[in-house]
Amino acid sequence: SRSHFLRASRPRCVSSDAVAEPALARRGGHAGTRLEEAVPAAEGRSRVDAWISARLGGGGVSRARVQASIRAGLVAVNGRPVSKVSHTVKGGDKVSCTVSELQPLRAEAEDIPLDIVYEDEHLLVVNKPAHMVVHPAPGNANGTLVNAILHHCKISTFTCLARSPIYDECPESSDDDVDVFDVDQFTIGEVSSEVREAIVRPGIVHRLDKGTSGLLVVAKDEHSHAQLAEQFKLHTISRVYISLTCGVPSPNSARIEVPISRDPNNRTRMVAAPGSGHRYAKHAAKFLQV
Repeated sequence: SRSHFLRASRPRCVSSDAVAEPALARRGGHAGTRLEEAVPAAEGRSRVDAWISARLGGGGVSRARVQASIRAGLVAVNGRPVSKVSHTVKGGDKVSCTVSELQPLRAEAEDIPLDIVYEDEHLLVVNKPAHMVVHPAPGNANGTLVNAILHHCKISTFTCLARSPIYDECPESSDDDVDVFDVDQFTIGEVSSEVREAIVRPGIVHRLDKGTSGLLVVAKDEHSHAQLAEQFKLHTISRVYISLTCGVPSPNSARIEVPISRDPNNRTRMVAAPGSGHRYAKHAAKFLQV
């Protein structure tokens, strides 16, 4: 049944520092939410998208959503609109932001073969092939893992509101890009205050990049989703990645600890940045066993 696959939830409240406009805040979950605030004088320089995300993140507004708002001309610094997500703000700057509308998508169940490794009444484990997108998004409304799972679970269609056509900084770690609405309850033209009462999302607990193959866990009920999500959060679930190398690494086992940052020549991928002083590089450590 639908309730076994789709997880109902309520949007989280916006940050107490943000001023919501009631007429707009009910549309698309956070759409129209406003932030007008000065950067504290003691703060150093930072990217405007990162700074706004830190202020609104507690209210459930993703960084991808903030970036979409910037590109839509809905963010200004010291009264002047900014269009670059990397625009730098500093102490004393006055920042204003209006969260952009969600863009509607419609996804349908598709008879796409699934490599099901395990399934019971509570969860489903699928071996995702490389080059398959997990969630529908602008430009990828068909052929995704969600389309295939909808068919497997006998769910015909749903309407989804993509938070942004741009994924966040770490697409694998965030499952916050798409809100999904059952078309039996809502249509694209009627997403309004009812959204607050019954927002549903696919029960995929985590995510893999498009080019990565591997196992994905799908929860079939709300309790299983909550329990699995907590295990992933606490890292009590062990994940092992297998990769092919050119040549034989030496020694046979080692701990790889090197910062990771976005490739300056290809914004769609991450690269190792040893010795990098890049302020946006993220610490990463992996154990290698040949």
